[in-house]
Amino acid sequence: MAVMVYVYDERADWILPYLPPDSNVTSIRVIAEATDSIAYIAQKILWMLSEGEKIMTLYLCGHGNVGFVQFGSGLNQSSACQLAALKGKFDELFPEIQIHACLVAGSGDTRGVGYMLCRAIANATGAFVTAAANLQYGDPLYMYEGPTITVGPNG
Repeated sequence: MAVMVYVYDERADWILPYLPPDSNVTSIRVIAEATDSIAYIAQKILWMLSEGEKIMTLYLCGHGNVGFVQFGSGLNQSSACQLAALKGKFDELFPEIQIHACLVAGSGDTRGVGYMLCRAIANATGAFVTAAANLQYGDPLYMYEGPTITVGPNG
């Protein structure tokens, strides 16, 4: 069975009140504390999965800036490899990670730090990664404001 996983940084109080939007799909909520390493957050996710469960979509929710997500101790291109424990845990049909944070994708330029962060996460996890280029607002349906980029595991 596939589940939706919502991970919220504790400092993203604007999004904490939102419940997962689709009640027909099993969902898991994980809180990332400011002192959690990215590896520890990945481990928290794995602890919440039941035997045989796969991740349909992983939502990473926090504050952001170009090429950076304020998520635990900080998610950037160099810390993205700490998510590798999640590789193989995604639904094989369309493994997906959505980053809901402001400006993470930057301009979407394939040489930019926003693109490189998404690529590093995709390579570490084997999932497609989507992030926004613009400012984002708390949305109970987890819709993006403006353009996004999506990067696959092979770039």
